[in-house]
Amino acid sequence: MKFLSMLAVGIIFSGCATHKLTTRDSFVQVLKTVDISACGIDAEKPDMKKCAVFAQLSGVGSGSIVWNERSLGGKPRTLVMTADHVCYDRSRNITQEMIPPPVLHSFRLQNGISGDLDFNVSNVDIELKDSRGVRFQTNPNPWLRNVEADICIIETSINQRAIPVSATEPEYGETVTNISAPYGLMFTNSEGGAVYITSGHYTGAFSMREGARNMYTIWTAPGSSGSPIINEQGEIVGVVSAISMMTWPRMNHPQIGVVSAPSNITFGPTLKQIKFSVNEAIAALKRGEPFVYESNEDLKATSQETSTEEETDSEQFLFPYIYEWK
Repeated sequence: MKFLSMLAVGIIFSGCATHKLTTRDSFVQVLKTVDISACGIDAEKPDMKKCAVFAQLSGVGSGSIVWNERSLGGKPRTLVMTADHVCYDRSRNITQEMIPPPVLHSFRLQNGISGDLDFNVSNVDIELKDSRGVRFQTNPNPWLRNVEADICIIETSINQRAIPVSATEPEYGETVTNISAPYGLMFTNSEGGAVYITSGHYTGAFSMREGARNMYTIWTAPGSSGSPIINEQGEIVGVVSAISMMTWPRMNHPQIGVVSAPSNITFGPTLKQIKFSVNEAIAALKRGEPFVYESNEDLKATSQETSTEEETDSEQFLFPYIYEWK
């Protein structure tokens, strides 16, 4: 009897370790590059407009495989889920008032452009990297954007299993695990590398500006956006979307800024929103037509039922950009 008990415990712990390894293999780092072009008057032809690449923005997020269709003799079609603000730039528009005058002057001289400058996104590139260091190209145009839930699902060809989505929401206080690349932290090698993993608890659902949200006590930081939150059965129950800013005013260390400070108050979409998004992304891929979902009154009604408090604006997306002037 004692032997059987020990065997059962061993199987349980072995299963926990196995699903975490599987989740690591199905985890990806999302590397995004955005080219910003500036347009003004052609210095040599004043009646013509001229544009040139002004800056390149790069950022790092996280994601996980949620669907994989393998075919004999062909490339697998894989869907990766991340945060919508990782796929789609929600940052405020760039204006020349935001740029240092010496940078503007140098750009005009180098590119033969004069006058006021108008800025626009001229190119977006999204690349995925797994824990073994292998890079995969992807179509930067997602099959699904669930704007309200902050979920984006894109296609690539990574040949790894999909992490299953849980059938039920976690219980209050249930232990959950997050695998991510905060600050771009991920050390890769052929054995699977070292990927950041942390545990916390599910602490309930409430209402935010964008709709229903779940809250977790998980330490996250810039670069964690879009990473999976999994239960003890190795199933996805959440996605990292934003963190609370309430503690930031208390931070006065000169080396910590509000765009880089970590937090253990983490927000993400509900399981209902995740299920809806994955199912709609698969349907969009099969019919060959991308789907953008702005809002859901049904989900908003659910969020109002789960909270009697006023909506909170204490949130910050975890996808800051690093600027490189061109």
